Amino acid sequence: MPGLVENLLNPALDWDRIRDTFSEHTWAVVDDVLQQPVAEAIFECLSTTVPWEVAFREDGVDKSVPIPELARLSPEKQHQLR
Repeated sequence: MPGLVENLLNPALDWDRIRDTFSEHTWAVVDDVLQQPVAEAIFECLSTTVPWEVAFREDGVDKSVPIPELARLSPEKQHQLR
């Protein structure tokens, strides 16, 4: 799918500045990297569709708790998870 990434990215990105920053620091923060409609669609999906969970390890066992269940845990258990 050639061009797919380009269709997602903000066409106003300063690629020379991004490249130079990355070359100098091996990382770069790129504000407004996505086109606005793409960013809004991702935000909407993450806000309403993705079933977020808190992952943790208890007694050597990996566990996870759906976010809505956190409110039903005792304050002590919530504190332990934090």
